[in-house]
Amino acid sequence: METDARELKELKDENEKLKELLKNKKSDSLIGAEEKYRTLFRELKDVVYESTPEGKLIDINPAGLELFGYSSLEELRKVNIGEDLYVNPNERLKLIEQFEKDGFVKNYEIKIKSKTGKEIVALETSFLIKDDGKITGYRGIIRDITATKKHEELLVKYNNKLAEVNSQLKESEEKFKKLNEEKDKFFSIIAHDLKSPFNALLNLSEFLVEDLSELSIEEIKTFSMEINKSAHSVYNLLLNLLQWAQIKTGRLKVTSEKIALSSLLNNTIVLLNSVAKKKSIQLINEIDSSHFFKGDRTMISSVLQNLISNSIKFSKRNGKIVIQSYIDNDKIVVNVMDNGVGISSENIEKLFKLNEHLSTCGTANESGTGLGLILSKELVEQNGGKIWAESEERIGSTFSFTLNKSDV
Repeated sequence: METDARELKELKDENEKLKELLKNKKSDSLIGAEEKYRTLFRELKDVVYESTPEGKLIDINPAGLELFGYSSLEELRKVNIGEDLYVNPNERLKLIEQFEKDGFVKNYEIKIKSKTGKEIVALETSFLIKDDGKITGYRGIIRDITATKKHEELLVKYNNKLAEVNSQLKESEEKFKKLNEEKDKFFSIIAHDLKSPFNALLNLSEFLVEDLSELSIEEIKTFSMEINKSAHSVYNLLLNLLQWAQIKTGRLKVTSEKIALSSLLNNTIVLLNSVAKKKSIQLINEIDSSHFFKGDRTMISSVLQNLISNSIKFSKRNGKIVIQSYIDNDKIVVNVMDNGVGISSENIEKLFKLNEHLSTCGTANESGTGLGLILSKELVEQNGGKIWAESEERIGSTFSFTLNKSDV
């Protein structure tokens, strides 16, 4: 019996020792875990915080003190989170709404500020703390992404700039391609249209050189007139070529002055009267003397010459060409109207287009390149206007263009 009692006592003592050992081991484990947590809390580079629903900090790690620029937790506990730490206090209200809706936020972008007012862009991942269903606080992590955000903005800016440069390069490439195509087309037209007047010059001059003694005065006069006509065609063609080259290379500078339209037209009529008289065509100036425009005198004079010359070319003998104008808002509209052969609707679409080269002989078999109208379009547009044509076959044509109106 004594042996049994002794053994039972020993067993109870061993059990108590085991309980004490387990208790101590559990306590050591908790202490170790707590120490690991505190070390992580202190050394973590992200901000770890806990706050009250009213906007007061309960705890924050050293990274938080550094980010916000405060010297101690006690100092930081005195601030109001919404008013003192948020750039816009309404942002915190939105964050709280998100908390109450989902119970947490993940990578929620916020704008906060330091004690000195420095703005910080951060991502917050946090959750609610509840006790018996009541919200007692918020706990979470805040990561400073200000530098990353700046890098992203710089990258976006760089990409936008790169896209803009690429767009400009593409636009320049398309312009260059178009200009190159226009150049090729233009020189193709020039090469084609130079043949006829030069052939006439060569053939007629050969007749004069080889058969001068056998030709009558009338024949010599006829040949001389044809040579003169061919020389004029070549000269006009070269003038058109020079103007076109100056426009396309940017060497033809636009000047702007106040010009009396009627006076400019009178000077143009003087230049073209001799050509018109050969076909007994009247050139009638019905421009309003009060109409003044702002533009380049030489360019608009060339436009008038080209359009009136074109009308003379396609007018029959004893025809009439009327030039008139009217005001349309801040523009002067100029009409060059003839009662000539007119233009088909199909060919109207080809006017003013280099890639739709239209060259036809006049009513007196006058040659032409069709470049005068293309140049006129360029010159009018250089002066801020537009040009168009209306026509009816066997009735006549009206070529119109606009100028910028100037006060008298």
